[in-house]
Parts: sequence; C-alpha cells; structure tokens
Amino acid sequence: MEVKEKHATFTPGPWVISCIDEVKDSLMVGGGDDGSDIVANVRTYENDILNLQGELYDDIPVYRSRINVHGNCWVTGYETESLDKREKEVKKRLAELEKKEKKAHANARLIAAAPNMYQLLRDVLVDYQAEAKAEGWDLPIIGQEVRELLAKVDGGEG
Repeated sequence: MEVKEKHATFTPGPWVISCIDEVKDSLMVGGGDDGSDIVANVRTYENDILNLQGELYDDIPVYRSRINVHGNCWVTGYETESLDKREKEVKKRLAELEKKEKKAHANARLIAAAPNMYQLLRDVLVDYQAEAKAEGWDLPIIGQEVRELLAKVDGGEG
C-alpha cells in the first residue's frame, strides 16, 4: 500500500508542563521556543481535593469538638453517627479524586513526551527501511505499522 507522505505541522518540541499562576485545576503543556505555545490543557482536581481536605480536616473536627458528654452534637443536624458517615464519604471521594489527579499528571507527561516519541519513531523507521533495503527484504510489519502511524500524525493516510 502506498502511503502519502507529509510532514508534521504540530508545534515543535520539546513540550513542557507548567501551570499558570492563580489558575487551579489545570496543567498546561506548551511547546515552541519558550514553551508558551499551549498545545494541551489538562484538567486536574486540585481545587476539589483542597475543598474536601478542608472539610475533612477543618470542618468535621470542629463539629466533633462540640459533642457533649452524652455523645450528642451541639450543632443542630449533626450527631456522631452522621459525622462518622460523612467523614467516611469524604475520605472515599478524596481517594477517588487523588487517583484522578495522578492520572491527569500522567496524561500531561504523556502529551509532553509526544514530540520526542514522534522523532524516535521516525528514527526507528529510517533504520528499519535502511536495513530492509540493504538486506533486500520487505519492510517488517512493525516497520509498516510505524510508517502508517507516522503518516496519520503527519496528516497523510495511514
């Protein structure tokens, strides 16, 4: 199969991960000469985590400190059982958000590595093609797959 060859028009690497001052819940991946060309904005969960931590470590202990000797909370609507249940819910939600936060950072790292991976695949393809030509055999399937993937990235047909 003939592959149309084009060259990538994406922002040149290296790409770097950063955040903008005072902007929470966002990681920016930027490229170009100084990293200022934003290529991706990855949503994080920093504000949600901070809010839940505030509730868990600030609010619930305050309510607990108001419990009288009979185990009843002085604040209307809060008893020890409801506080225990709420604390458990908050801890579960916090664990979920921290897991999502780790994934967001991993996604940002993967995106930032894209130009390096692209160049590495181009180098691998050149080596495969040179070896195949020198040995007089067809390009191995992995080489064909790399060529097709690069063609998709470059805007050609894979």
